This record gives sequence, structure tokens and C-alpha cells, in this order.
Amino acid sequence: MWRNRHYAELEKRHLNIVNFMAAQHDLLKKMSTTTLPRVRCVPANQRLDRVKFRSEVECLDHVVELSAYRCPHCGTGVEFQARHFDATQPRALDAAWQAAFDTCRPLKAFEQALDFHCPRCAAPVRIVYDHAVSKTIDRDLLDVLEAETWPQTP
Repeated sequence: MWRNRHYAELEKRHLNIVNFMAAQHDLLKKMSTTTLPRVRCVPANQRLDRVKFRSEVECLDHVVELSAYRCPHCGTGVEFQARHFDATQPRALDAAWQAAFDTCRPLKAFEQALDFHCPRCAAPVRIVYDHAVSKTIDRDLLDVLEAETWPQTP
């Protein structure tokens, strides 16, 4: 009797997994047929006034390093500190923009990305940075990915 319930539970779990995988397959199929938003990739030094963060500067000199990003669509400035470039930051963009950014500029080994929306016009932005594992928390900002045009028109 126990064995029958156990097998029934395993079969139920298996069906749930199969249904989940079918749903994921349908979603990927649907995403592959839709067009991704247009993205441009520019070197970080074209959009940010600081592209290197060094931990010894903050630690030894007691100086907070800032980097300012200026949105090309509305001109709004956004400032970042070194702590914002942490691999544990959650993704702030929807799946379509993440896919578009990943397609335009895939992340290489030891690279991470900071995703955010412009606080004024809500344009999606990704800053790609070097996230080498070391004793220091040094960050080199490499590229900026952004919407080619904003707001999006259908």
C-alpha cells in the first residue's frame, strides 16, 4: 500500500516536470519567433565618467568613488558607487530586454552586468563590468548596452 502511494506520488511529480518542460519549450519557441528590441553597445567610457573602481582608494583614502551615467534619450544622470557593482544585485529588466542584451553582448568569463531603468524615461540599460575573483573588490566597467531608440514604437 505504501509502495503504491509512493509510486503514485513519483508519477505525479514526473507529470509536473514534463508539463513544466513543455511549457518552457513553448515559451522559448514563442520568444524565438518574436523580434527582440534593438540594442546598441557602446564602450563604457562614452557613457560613464569613471570606468575603474579600486578598493584600495575607498579603503585606504576613505574616498567614495562615484561613476555617473547620462541617459542618451532624456539626459538624466544616474550615479553609481562601487558597491552597486555586486554580482548579487537582482536583474531589474524583463525577459525580452535581458534576451536582447544577452544576444547583443554575451557575458564572458568573469563578467557581470548591472541592469537598471533610467529613473526619468524608464529606458533599459545594462552596464557590463569585469568581476574577477580576487582579494580586492576592483571593478572595470567595460560596455554599456541600451535601447537604440526610446520610447519603443510598435
